[in-house]
Amino acid sequence: MLSREDAIKGISDDDRRWIARCQMVAVILFLALLAGIVLWPVLVHGDAGVYDTPDRSLQPGRAQTPDAPGFDKAEAP
Repeated sequence: MLSREDAIKGISDDDRRWIARCQMVAVILFLALLAGIVLWPVLVHGDAGVYDTPDRSLQPGRAQTPDAPGFDKAEAP
């Protein structure tokens, strides 16, 4: 069985530089994909947010106001 130290000794300096470049490209691609996944919803929806709807009363955590569409004035206190 080949140990890690023996495998590293068998690699030339040119191969080490090539492996280092490949690792750097892999890290850059990973960070770009991660940033794209995280930033895409923000860029697409802007300040509106993911759950923004024309009827703002449908959003979680928002109380219905008398001027909101679908507000039933008969049930108002």
